[in-house]
Amino acid sequence: MSVLSGHVIGAGARMGSYKTVALPTGAGVDLFFAISGFIMVYASDGLFTREGAALQFLQKRVLRLVPLYWLCTTAMLAMMLAGRKSASELPDLSYVLSSYLFIPDTSYASVDGVAFPLLSLGWTLNFEMLFYAIFSVFIGFPRGRAVAGVAATLVLVVLIGTVFTFHSAVLHTWTQAIILEFALGMLVAHAFLQGARWPVALRIAALAGALVWLAMDPCALLRQHQTPNSIDRVIGWGMPAALILAAAVLGSTKLPRRTEKVASLLGDSSYSLYLTHPFVLITGQHIWMHVVGPHHTAWFILATIAASVAVSIVVHALVERPLGRSLARVVRSRHAGDGSKPVAKNRLGTVSGASGLV
Repeated sequence: MSVLSGHVIGAGARMGSYKTVALPTGAGVDLFFAISGFIMVYASDGLFTREGAALQFLQKRVLRLVPLYWLCTTAMLAMMLAGRKSASELPDLSYVLSSYLFIPDTSYASVDGVAFPLLSLGWTLNFEMLFYAIFSVFIGFPRGRAVAGVAATLVLVVLIGTVFTFHSAVLHTWTQAIILEFALGMLVAHAFLQGARWPVALRIAALAGALVWLAMDPCALLRQHQTPNSIDRVIGWGMPAALILAAAVLGSTKLPRRTEKVASLLGDSSYSLYLTHPFVLITGQHIWMHVVGPHHTAWFILATIAASVAVSIVVHALVERPLGRSLARVVRSRHAGDGSKPVAKNRLGTVSGASGLV
């Protein structure tokens, strides 16, 4: 929601030619990474030390993230083909393939060295896939050792990127410090599973401190044209994001049943929201400018946010969830057909994640 708000407010400002107050809406990505680290540990608690855990983990990650991303990437490619004025405007085949395969490529779309795929928001998924690959290597160990191993590997990768200058888009991207935010979320999850709980006063203090830190912007992230994925981002946005996550989960307070259902629905559809809101924004902006013009952009912002949420819920219910279930059945039938043992039931397939990753 934070990323959506930032994109829509920015579009509204450009349409109305007015300046908006700089807000750390981009920190939603950092919270997304921290939540991802949390959920992978929490949801995999039944997989650690199990035989075949790495393959099962990767299968579930692919089934969860890839189908909708490929559909949205294909839709974006179709829009590019429809709007082209000449063949020179089209990206080459290697860039298109890299976009589908989560491989960073700066040959067509990049800003300050950040590699953007066809669906630009997919740049975060390039980091996610790296994290999943590293996580799968250590999932055969007990949880504590696995968390330590993944965290140490992420730190080592960042240190390598700090010491050496890589000209390869892949190595330059995957060694950026932003990947440390996965480790922050993992540490929160390990503490949660170990039974750590904070009193209400401490949770409120942590949340307030995180919000103050974001408002102070000590690393001047809001003053930069493109937010770097360096250690400055981890300090300025990643650490308060982890604090917000800890304040949210390290307690025993339960939400009212109705509120919990709404939160669960929004959480389950959040991945759809992340991937589909650019299409809603592009379409809404085009319609608004032709019907209303560069006026009443505050209403444009509210309408676009509401429409994006509504579309994400529909896409999740009618496309994402049915497609995921169908593919999961195909995978199960193949396992049954080759005589392999049924996979162990674990939280990875049963928990509704607040980030929409499960």
